[in-house]
Amino acid sequence: MERYVVRTMKLAIRIALLAFFSMSWPALCAAVQITEASEKSRQEARRLWEQAVAAKGGRERLHQVNSLAVSYKSERRWLFKKYRQNFERLYVFPNKCWEWLDDVPPLGLTVRVADLDRHVGWTVYDIPNPSPSRSADPKKLAEFYEDYIDRSQFLYLMETRWVKPELLHATQDWIGLKKVDIVHTIVGEWKVDFYLDRKTHLPQRVVILSNISDRAFLTYSPSDYAPVNGIQMPHKESGGRLSFQINPAYNEGVFLQKPSLEAGPHAWR
Repeated sequence: MERYVVRTMKLAIRIALLAFFSMSWPALCAAVQITEASEKSRQEARRLWEQAVAAKGGRERLHQVNSLAVSYKSERRWLFKKYRQNFERLYVFPNKCWEWLDDVPPLGLTVRVADLDRHVGWTVYDIPNPSPSRSADPKKLAEFYEDYIDRSQFLYLMETRWVKPELLHATQDWIGLKKVDIVHTIVGEWKVDFYLDRKTHLPQRVVILSNISDRAFLTYSPSDYAPVNGIQMPHKESGGRLSFQINPAYNEGVFLQKPSLEAGPHAWR
């Protein structure tokens, strides 16, 4: 009798295990397929990224960039009026930024400077009763300019010694009639999509996505690439013209004192 009970229990266990694995096997196979597809997509993202880095000029050159000067000029019409936006920016990586912005209208002339190593920053406006201010909140200053400085690195250079996007996966899409590869990444707290030309492998669009909705927060459309110190840099973006200097000589004093409107757009030199 005891042997019969033991055999019955063993048989019941075998039937239960067989039923469990027969039901779980399709789900297990599906999970394995999803994992394999995800890994394949990550590998494709890495392949595309390495192509793009090589097309930019190579990782060795990119990681030798310590500072970057950017000039931008644009003019547009809206409601029969002309609007211009010109700026000069100097980034000294990883923690310094100087900016002269001429946005007419509506903002007028603005000069900003930040040195996150010293927790110092100023903003000066060309408006009636201007109130130049030194930041009293280093944390807020650091949060704003750290993002600003990081953004310049992945937007113009893709990666540097301090900023290297985390590669997630790759997809494809169209820009107009042109098919492009997309490398989806994370940079700090941002999701960033790089739309790469399939021939040149250079970014044709860079989209920064909102963490809340996954909708486009900022979209850049760089084009007209030409080499600067051996690195392919975009010379056109959103209707304006760009020019760059890589590792330029600069005036350290611009980070040590309040900026001056009168000093003009080349005060950093």
